[in-house]
Amino acid sequence: LTYAWLRKNQENSDKPIVGIIFYLNELVPSNDDLKAIKEDLFKNQTDITLNQILDEDWERLRNWNEDSEIAIHRDLSDKFKMDRSIRIINVEEELIDNSLYQFDNVVNDIESSLIKEMNGCKIKDAWKAEAEDRTCSACDFRTFCNKKKGEESESKQVFTIP
Repeated sequence: LTYAWLRKNQENSDKPIVGIIFYLNELVPSNDDLKAIKEDLFKNQTDITLNQILDEDWERLRNWNEDSEIAIHRDLSDKFKMDRSIRIINVEEELIDNSLYQFDNVVNDIESSLIKEMNGCKIKDAWKAEAEDRTCSACDFRTFCNKKKGEESESKQVFTIP
């Protein structure tokens, strides 16, 4: 939606009415992706809900042994994978305003953290932990961070700069 706002404000451009996002990784989901999909479906935290997927796909996911090395993505229907892969977003002013507000908050958090860091604050204290298990693996701080959304862990050794 932020891109829709940028596009709308370009000279000589039409106002976008819809946005489309393609999540290509959903076409061949890894076992970790499938675990997350299964969990999201159980918790009703996904835009493709249980009543929108084929019973066969849900049965395969539900009965799948997550510890198995065997990938089941080939057994899921193309419809399931396509539905998860394509997102169509209506471009409405209220949604754009909310998107810009959230974007501004993220930028503010980043700038505030950078200022704290430049003023001598420790990296771990300067940055707010907002990660969940599934995003920690992508974070540059994962080797020394002991924070995860709302919890602190003493299991990681304290990182110091000589």
